[in-house]
Amino acid sequence: MSLEIRVPIAFQQKISESSPSTCPPPSARVRPWSAPPKRDTGTHGPVEEGRRDRQHQQGADPGRSPGNLVISEVRQSDEGRYVCVAENMAGFRESVPVHMAVYVKPFFVKEPEHLTVLANVDITFPCKVDGDPRPSVIWRKINGKLPIGRAELSDDRSLIVKNVTVADEGTYICEAENLVGSITSEVTLTVHSRPNFFNKTKRSKNWVERYC
Repeated sequence: MSLEIRVPIAFQQKISESSPSTCPPPSARVRPWSAPPKRDTGTHGPVEEGRRDRQHQQGADPGRSPGNLVISEVRQSDEGRYVCVAENMAGFRESVPVHMAVYVKPFFVKEPEHLTVLANVDITFPCKVDGDPRPSVIWRKINGKLPIGRAELSDDRSLIVKNVTVADEGTYICEAENLVGSITSEVTLTVHSRPNFFNKTKRSKNWVERYC
């Protein structure tokens, strides 16, 4: 005669909200237990085929708590709500859903490039960046100030300087920043002046001399 006791599943630790950056990878910390042995899965909807190679349960790793869901090489597509589901012969339990937000450091879509121009023209230094949250972008000039009244930012945060002069020469820095990091790019502006001619004429009784 044998006696079998079925024990409902109970979660030892609750899943906590996490808002990690892409490094280090996040872990949904869940330690379900029951008797007899159970199976459990972390879910984000169903685990998609393209995500299986980056998801595994820590229960398979020696020395680690069973039931932890680890996602390596976190991507923005991994952002969403996650539930841990544990099941045995006595039934199944679901954890409270948690939301994982994935932040992305700023990165350049288009970096500014060095410019060499003639004086009195308008120039544009592009600085197109992306990231999550959306990065803020500022421009500054090393050892100087942006020309007042002639410098402005476009909608895509490019720097526009109108009617440049030799005084505008120098190194400019585009800096993008959000909650998880910042990036910078330095570019130089070289301005050449157009030649100016000064005519001067000397006259005498027998000759004419012109200087330029």
